[in-house]
Amino acid sequence: MLLTVGKSAVIGSTVLILFVCIANAFTTSSYIFRKAWVRNYVKFQYTFRNGTVHSIGEIKPIGCVPTNTNDGMMIKIGDTYNETDFQYVCAESEDGIVSYEATACIDPKGEVMKIGDSIIMREGTILLSCQLNGGVIKKIVQQCQLLIAVSGCLHNDTLYGESETWTEPLKVTMRKQSSLMTAVLMQCFRPHYSYFESQIAGCVAGDVEIPLHSYDCVNGQYVHCVELSGGGIDLLEINDTDLSCVLDEKVFAHNQTWFDEERSVVLMCLYREIVKIECRVNNETVAIGQMVDIDNGCTFVCHPQSNVYMCDKKLGNFTIVEKVESVEEASDQPRYTNIRVKNTNYVKSNL
Repeated sequence: MLLTVGKSAVIGSTVLILFVCIANAFTTSSYIFRKAWVRNYVKFQYTFRNGTVHSIGEIKPIGCVPTNTNDGMMIKIGDTYNETDFQYVCAESEDGIVSYEATACIDPKGEVMKIGDSIIMREGTILLSCQLNGGVIKKIVQQCQLLIAVSGCLHNDTLYGESETWTEPLKVTMRKQSSLMTAVLMQCFRPHYSYFESQIAGCVAGDVEIPLHSYDCVNGQYVHCVELSGGGIDLLEINDTDLSCVLDEKVFAHNQTWFDEERSVVLMCLYREIVKIECRVNNETVAIGQMVDIDNGCTFVCHPQSNVYMCDKKLGNFTIVEKVESVEEASDQPRYTNIRVKNTNYVKSNL
């Protein structure tokens, strides 16, 4: 770079110009830029090296993150990490692919169980084994009597039957989740006749259990239990405007109740679902499930979904506008589908 500075002065009729030239050559210094992110439990790092001659950029895996979050704790490639039920390893294949996968089970005492290992617990009544089924490691619980009757899910030395639930406290690595969420709701289910498995069933906030994908109100704050894209769950705070319902192009607020004259029903918007409260015939209340005779010779049934009119005699002139499917064809579908509402026990006590 060339910098020129000029000065001038008048001496008599002669102009004196003084130039000062400063030459300074700047050379670009080298630097290194790094950026990291987590995807599918593997942490990647992008490194850019800018040199005086040429620049180089590369992306490579540097470890695994059990929480699958960018700010979660990282374990090095080759290291293992013990969770409640399984031991995971951050493994690298011969072609350089890094993965985070379960390689062993963890027994109720926190000890590692290799694939094929089994232990007898509960005074010889329960057999817990670590097995590989379909490429997936599973903890199998069986009764020791003939070793054929599978009885449920084992957690903290307690056996839970099918559909039974329990709570598990949040792990230390999950503490960055919502402050309202205090535990995870677990449930025992039976994916195959030969064994049971535990699965995440919802969020827990104090004494309140919120099923997965459901809404509730905790300490005056509306919340939504959601499943995170990278795994795990969280309890998100939402506004009451997020819980409104839409019917016939009309918007109804959460907890709002209204009478639908066309359908002769009282409806309520409850956590984004339209709930049928009761029916009304000529200003008389009919409870859901109740049958009443009306003055035209028909019987009116307040059905949880669409109201039903049963008549022995023909009511005026009418034509068939749509053929109803046979019982076999429509066995999985409701016969009356005027309005899709949720079957509920929200029935007033005076009905």
